[in-house]
Amino acid sequence: MVKMMLYSTVITTIVSAVVATLTAYWVSKKQHEADTNTLLSDKGSHLMEQLLTYPELRPYIYDNKELSESEDAESENMRQRVLALAEMWIDFSEYVVLMKENLSEEDALSWENYLCSVYNTSTVIQKYIGDPKISRWYKKDLLILWTKECRN
Repeated sequence: MVKMMLYSTVITTIVSAVVATLTAYWVSKKQHEADTNTLLSDKGSHLMEQLLTYPELRPYIYDNKELSESEDAESENMRQRVLALAEMWIDFSEYVVLMKENLSEEDALSWENYLCSVYNTSTVIQKYIGDPKISRWYKKDLLILWTKECRN
């Protein structure tokens, strides 16, 4: 009888330890997902701040406005600002792709949809990343997302 009670206590202890470990893992995973989402949102907010500071750049990101070749200094300054923003957006997009494994499936899909939306509404980003000298700077996963998945 004592042996049976000892076995019962051991089994209960083991089951409790396994349940506690699994619960801690689940809570830790959810916290890590939330932290990653917050980090991505913060980085995305920095890009939004650029658009608040320079609202004339917004059409190049969201409205497929073409970037023109121009001779005057003011236009060249705008051109360089747009290209810098495009590169920042591409860098951010690559960061999202790199962090995707730390997100829930639902959150990862939402971020991918956002990246595709921006890609599909910005000929500047499309042309910039389409330059073979520039595209080789970035992870293939980002290029695959934009060239295959965003087209579906």
